[in-house]
Amino acid sequence: MPYGPSWSLAASHLVLQMLANPTGAARRRGPSALSGQGTVEYLVDVCAPCQDVTAAYAIDGIAVSDFCTRRFFGGPAPPGAASFTGAVREPFQPAAGGQVTWLADDGLLYQAHADETGRSRVQGGFSAASRGSLSLRELTDLLTPHRLEALANASPTAALLDARQDARRVRVANLARYRDDIAWRFGHVAWPAPQPRPEPMPRVRVARHLGSEPIIYAAGPAA
Repeated sequence: MPYGPSWSLAASHLVLQMLANPTGAARRRGPSALSGQGTVEYLVDVCAPCQDVTAAYAIDGIAVSDFCTRRFFGGPAPPGAASFTGAVREPFQPAAGGQVTWLADDGLLYQAHADETGRSRVQGGFSAASRGSLSLRELTDLLTPHRLEALANASPTAALLDARQDARRVRVANLARYRDDIAWRFGHVAWPAPQPRPEPMPRVRVARHLGSEPIIYAAGPAA
């Protein structure tokens, strides 16, 4: 896996991808993004539609990939966003910087890539018949060989940098508390009582709302 300033974004992308579709062959039927194709089979790739760094969020200051919910693939789900952070709003439609892949009835593979404004451009006509033992996801990776490298080297957004700084501040404060507590317990300082419990590491999410800049809100410590 490529290494760069946003390597955790690429790593989480791969992990979520393997968890949701271990074989790389799972597909879900839905309306084609290409006019006239009717219903097609979309590759279940939960991170590709929202893979861009602008859709990422942070856990303990570490950038991780957004991921699509069941609603994106037409599954039973309550109304609302089709991805965890809200970057994806509608089923089968990628967010800015994302992509979707599908297999049409003609046996050919197609992809829709969304630019930074969210406008999609369809590429297709790739033959899937001669793929041999390759899974559909492996074939897709061959069509976009530099995708993970681009994710790993993406420049963190201001929201992600703020989350990283916030997590670092908490770590430094807690280290100071632990140091002072140990010093008190060994009698090196004459405190009347230990310091309060350490501050919990903030669980920060970067939420995107259609038509607005990313905002940060604290979701509180993990249960």
